[in-house]
Formats: sequence, structure tokens, C-alpha cells
Amino acid sequence: MGDTETFIVANADIDQHNHLTRCQMLPRTDYRHTQSMHAISWATGGVLVRKPPDGSYLPLICGGLAKGQVGNDKCYQLDLEGGGLPAEVGVMREMRNGAASIAIVNGTTLWVTGGHFSTAKDTTEWISTPLMVSDGQPTMLQQGPQLPKKMTFHCLERINTKTAILFGGDQWVENVPGLQDTWTINGLDSPDFIRSAGGETASSWTLGPPMKHGRTAHGCGVVLAQGSNTRRKFVVAAGGEDVLYSESTPSFATKKDVELLRVEEDEDGNVIDISDAWEEGPPLATTLAYMASATTEDQSILFLVGGLVSETPLSYYSNYIWSLRCITDVCWWRLEATERLLIARDKAVAMILPPFTTPLSQVTTITPSEGN
Repeated sequence: MGDTETFIVANADIDQHNHLTRCQMLPRTDYRHTQSMHAISWATGGVLVRKPPDGSYLPLICGGLAKGQVGNDKCYQLDLEGGGLPAEVGVMREMRNGAASIAIVNGTTLWVTGGHFSTAKDTTEWISTPLMVSDGQPTMLQQGPQLPKKMTFHCLERINTKTAILFGGDQWVENVPGLQDTWTINGLDSPDFIRSAGGETASSWTLGPPMKHGRTAHGCGVVLAQGSNTRRKFVVAAGGEDVLYSESTPSFATKKDVELLRVEEDEDGNVIDISDAWEEGPPLATTLAYMASATTEDQSILFLVGGLVSETPLSYYSNYIWSLRCITDVCWWRLEATERLLIARDKAVAMILPPFTTPLSQVTTITPSEGN
């Protein structure tokens, strides 16, 4: 967690053109004086909701690589409201870095998927709050449903409370290109999904249309198109890396292209149609990989935070924040030019936090980059 930076995003600050007109930097909480195990990259995380009557929020960071490239199987709770040190709250079943996670079952359970430690993984696990111990800490549960393939640096995103989509990633095999595959899985809003998942296999997933290009370590999210007569959403795959071959010699290439997948919902939030093909979206301004992604709760804005820019002849860490919005069939990127990260970083975690003492949502980036 090294260093943490927090920004304000208030719905009242989005004008009629759907532009963010204010992005205020909050006081920065500096964890650099803490133990080295708190300096983590390639981690994953999310915000859970504690069971009633508490109902408070639990920001978690799990896995990753600790200082010195040491694997980490710990989960830490962030104290962003009180400004205290991150507290270790549990141990995962496996060490994972490059994993992807989402909050499911009404925000009570963090589903951590894939990642790698020596080799890529197809295992998943639950970190849950419904079964709380007396001290109010999260409960580590059983293994979750197996992924269709072993993968790391992939994307797992909620289309809605019922359905998730899995796409891209790296199989962590030398010279193998990034994955183009797309899968969906249903039933995320039901506690039965957790209770039955331990016995489920990769057959729980439904194969969807392949992306146009393989990619790994890409930015991702699901954005609701404003002004649409239907509940149209776009699944976003932005930038990332892929393996290219020149006269049989492999090399990694950082990408700037963007792909979109259209999804239609009914009024009850059921997915009624997924496009049979990904389409080209608005490209990024530069090549970008290993950025952090975060989408607002209403899915109106996707943020890409930091990342690795590779432009010949230089590669450097970014401190920019980009946002994507969509209206009907058109999506566009906007540089949040008034605010940047204090520390350029990649392989970080970003999450949208619910309001604490003010009616605002907070966009928080966590963990140092490889360069810090």
C-alpha cells in the first residue's frame, strides 16, 4: 500500500454535458513509514459492506507482491476515514498477484480470481462479510468456481448485480500471446451462488465473442450509455500488452487501441442481448498498460489511473487520470487535466469508495508503482 492518494468525485460536479468539472485532491495519507510488507504492487481489492446493524464499509487490498518481489497472501483493511495504518485482516488460500476481483452478493463478498505465483492460476476464492467473527473482520471462505483457463492480468467486471464478464489476460507461459477470450457467468446476487460454487467447475461459464486482439494488463470497466432508450452498456477493454512476433522473435508491445462490447438489459436488470462481436472504440492518447481501473457505482464513468507508457524510445510511469463516458452509441476519453497523481505509478489498485462523512464518492488509488 506504500502511498495512498484520494480524489473527490461528486455527482453534483458533473454538468449537463456529463463532464467532470471538479476533481479535488484530499489530504494524502502516507504509509511509507510502515513495515515493508505494506509496500505492495500487482494487488487486487474492493469495497465490502459489513452485515447489519453495522452496515459500514470495508476497503480491502489482497495479494500482490510485497517489497523484494515476495509473494503476498494477506488481505489488508484500509482506514481512509480515520487515517490509521492498514490492518492485516486475513490470509487467502493462495498467494496471488495479477488477480482480478469484484464485490458480489450485495457487496458482502469479494470474489478474487486467477493471478499467478510462479504459474498462472485458474482457482478463485471468496472473502466475505456475512459470516463475521466477533471482532468484525472478514471471513475467508471456500474456494470459488474454477476459471475457464489459467490466467493473470485479466479483467473481471460486473455487468450488473447478476452477471459478470471475464476477458483477456495472460496465461503466464513464455511467448504466448494475450488471451482474446470472453466469458460470462450469472447468479452473482444470490447467496446460493457462494454456497454452491465450491462444487462448480469451468462449465459455469458461458463463452462469448472473442476480442479482436489479445491483450493483458489492460484497463477495463462497464459503462452505461447515457441518453439511450434502452439499458445499453459498453464493456471496455483499453490498451494493455500483447506478444508480437518479428521473424519468430517475440517482443512485448504496449497497446493504445480500445475495444467495446455492447450489452442490452431489460428494466429488471437482466442481460437480454450481448453483441456477437467486439468493435473498435476510441483509442487512448498514448500506449498504456498496467493501469488501475475504477467505475462509478452508477456505471456512468470509467477512470483509468496511472499505468506504464511505452513510446519509442522511452518507457515511463504515468500520473495521469483518464475518464471514459458514453452517450447512446458514442464514447470518448477525457483527460482529468486539473488533477494528477502525486506519484506516477503502475500496477496499482483503484476503487470507488462510498461516502464517509460527506455526500461524496471518493476515487482512491492505492499501492506504489514498480518505480517507487
